[in-house]
Amino acid sequence: MLICLKTISRPGSCTSALKNKRLHSPPAQRRRCSALLHNYKATVTYDGTHYYGFQVQDTARTIQGELERCLTKVLQTDREQLKLTGSGRTDAGVHATGQVINFFGTKSCSHRQLWHSLNRLLPPDIRVLDVQPADPAFNARFCAVSKEYRFQMCIGPLHDPFLRDYSQHVFAPLNVAAMRQAAQCFVGSYDFTQFSNSYPHGLNPRKTLTRFDVHQVAPNLLRFEVEGSGFLYKMVRHMVGALIAVGRGKMEEARIVELLALGSKEFPGEKYRGWTVAEAKGLFLHEVRYDG
Repeated sequence: MLICLKTISRPGSCTSALKNKRLHSPPAQRRRCSALLHNYKATVTYDGTHYYGFQVQDTARTIQGELERCLTKVLQTDREQLKLTGSGRTDAGVHATGQVINFFGTKSCSHRQLWHSLNRLLPPDIRVLDVQPADPAFNARFCAVSKEYRFQMCIGPLHDPFLRDYSQHVFAPLNVAAMRQAAQCFVGSYDFTQFSNSYPHGLNPRKTLTRFDVHQVAPNLLRFEVEGSGFLYKMVRHMVGALIAVGRGKMEEARIVELLALGSKEFPGEKYRGWTVAEAKGLFLHEVRYDG
């Protein structure tokens, strides 16, 4: 049982946040919510190459759109009742090995039957790894306590053809030791505005990173692993881009420290910050963690 699903909730917990949201919902909406007796939690993996991100769009193919298309058929419901929520909204071209979603349905299915039916209907580049029942208060986004992203980078003169859709290629020589050291500057609680495409619109730019490792998993392959409580828009790709600049000798580690201290005192806008944003195709939402 997930700790965040307890009836007695602490201030700021996922349960209290959802309860507050329900209290401010119109009566008709609350009646619809109470009728949706079955809440499901699922882990999804996907190749984001041919999708315009996770979040559903009216005119573009998305991961959420494909999931909703199949789920409405299997559960014999509509999008409004389904209320599918993802733990995070990956951008166009970004992949996932551990995206977590939750959704509602009035029709009860065995978990095995639901898992089988979804994977039969979904396109081959999206797969549901598991489905399980969830407490009615569980929300894949608000109950998450941390997320881990991974980024793959091919280095050297040749880009491995089998990794071309799942890694960025950097031809120039890199000082990997300097990149590892600079990555530790990001660990801690900071205002990450300078390392994002976020703008002032009410979101808290202060995030806490607990780990940022750079592994050389093969002579021609680097893997970046970063874990934190939350991430701003394009934050991981900006941080990786900054580390590439450090590895190429184009930027000093001290510049990262300066920008973290600057935070949202000055918004970067479209100006060049000393690095190029890392490519979407190298990024994976690896795992989402919950209490319990």
